[in-house]
Amino acid sequence: MKKTLTLSLFLLANICFLQAQEFELSGKVVNQDSSPLSFATVLLYKNSDTTQVKGVSADEEGDFLFKGVPAGLYLLRASYVSRLSNYVLLDVQQDVKIGAIVMPEEVNELGEVVVAAKKPVLKRQADRLVFQVENTVVTQGNSLDILKSTPGLITNPNGFNIRGQGATVYINNRRVRLSSDEINQLLEGLPGNTVQSVELIHNPPAQYDADGGPILNIVTSKNVSLGYKGSLNAAYTQGILAKYQFGMSHYWQNENSNLFLNYNFSPSNRRIQVDKGINFINPQGDVFSRWLTDEVDDRKQKMHSVNFAYDLKLGEKDAISLTANAFVNPDLEWRRRMDATLSNGSGVLDSTFNTANTGTENAENIAADLVWKHSTDNGSLSLGGHYTRFEEDQNQTIFTRYFNPAGQSLNTFGFDTRADQQIDIATAQLDYSYQKGVSSWEMGAKYSYIASDNEIDYLNFIGGTNDAVNAGLSDEYRYEEEVLAAYLSWSADWEKFSAKAGLRGEQTNALGDSRLLNEVNELDFFRLFPTLYMLWTVDDSNSFAFDYGRRVDRPQYNDLNPFRYFYNENDFEEEPAFTARFQPQF
Repeated sequence: MKKTLTLSLFLLANICFLQAQEFELSGKVVNQDSSPLSFATVLLYKNSDTTQVKGVSADEEGDFLFKGVPAGLYLLRASYVSRLSNYVLLDVQQDVKIGAIVMPEEVNELGEVVVAAKKPVLKRQADRLVFQVENTVVTQGNSLDILKSTPGLITNPNGFNIRGQGATVYINNRRVRLSSDEINQLLEGLPGNTVQSVELIHNPPAQYDADGGPILNIVTSKNVSLGYKGSLNAAYTQGILAKYQFGMSHYWQNENSNLFLNYNFSPSNRRIQVDKGINFINPQGDVFSRWLTDEVDDRKQKMHSVNFAYDLKLGEKDAISLTANAFVNPDLEWRRRMDATLSNGSGVLDSTFNTANTGTENAENIAADLVWKHSTDNGSLSLGGHYTRFEEDQNQTIFTRYFNPAGQSLNTFGFDTRADQQIDIATAQLDYSYQKGVSSWEMGAKYSYIASDNEIDYLNFIGGTNDAVNAGLSDEYRYEEEVLAAYLSWSADWEKFSAKAGLRGEQTNALGDSRLLNEVNELDFFRLFPTLYMLWTVDDSNSFAFDYGRRVDRPQYNDLNPFRYFYNENDFEEEPAFTARFQPQF
């Protein structure tokens, strides 16, 4: 997790942040007959501009809870697939118990004719929730629209959350190593009718990598009629600034093979406005300095994406599958302006400063998977390989002007940064599954290799240097990681009871080499990751579930460098040592 460090222009001791008081909101989502609506999505918005603040999913009893809500006016709304509740206006000054939010029934009528459309089905399995959407009304949009309608899943600009934790995206059980923007671009360009189901896996079983939290697995459909089918799409979104999207999709299938090709171009302008406030407190608890910052971040980008999939039958029992995707984001530009006022504890203005932070970025992300699968009467054997290549270069210029309370210039400070990163990821995986009676067995092995090369230079200083930034911070950093894993899993389904148990072992070897620090850090460890699931279905409306699992938290590979990312010389992000990132989770 990145940490943000804010440094003052003078030496401060015993500084802490004054946190605003926060409260809890709780309630229950029910149908019109007062029965609980399991896994409904509940979102909290600012009343002033309807900006989404938080989102949670109701549990199986329809109960929901928001924690850490600052005082203020909010709008709250619940949704379930395409059903929406009315907005509830809340003035939060203390803990609030909302009571029941009644979800209206969905009825579509045209004159005297009732329009009946096939509705998606939410199915509970021992280790996951499965939202079956193929050939239903929710597939009329794009794939991202389907995810926004998926019960139990919270979507936001930074990704997807399951039970309050960030989810890792998989497509057809293959991990998608893309940024949040690239994943959104991918899903916006994929027509909804290509999705068969959405799986929410809160506690992933042994067949998945042990790192990370919940998994969002998107299962695509092979149900395409013989011959050729094509489509064009375009979209326009007007926020503060405009966003466009143009794309095309092509499908082709015969008796032995099918092909899918998709291209999207998404030029966009985006503005983010943030107001930040910091209070500095002395040991006696008195505020002796206040910093207020208004930040406006404008970004322009022209993202291209290509997605390709080809399946070929080699006989009655053998098939190969090739999938690939490429994302190219050339000449991304940003202009960030920060205006800050510094005052004493009594509110008397001490000084001001403004920062212009401008830059450009070029990024490419190319990935491919090749899988061979052999099917038997009672199971299957598959062998697959994956490769990802990520490249990014970034140029940044920062210039800050300082003023006294009268607006007279005190001094200036500026510098440039040049950063480059290349990441290579290669994996090989073998999986075997076997079913006999009510029992199923899965076993497999996987090898992963990751290499990340990073370089950053600080140069062109104006007005000297300071402790936070200087030319001596320029560095080259290389990270390598090897993971050898094996797993075994058993599951069984009876009439009203399901159980699943698994064990995964991973041997990890990692190395980090910093030219600046002139040191090499190494990790070498073996861990076991057991999982257990039990589900008892009492009737159509009631079930009891239990799950247990052990996970490890590994950093994202594009975050694996000890460099500082500057907003200005007083405000930067710094990635901690990678040795602190390997933490087990239960």
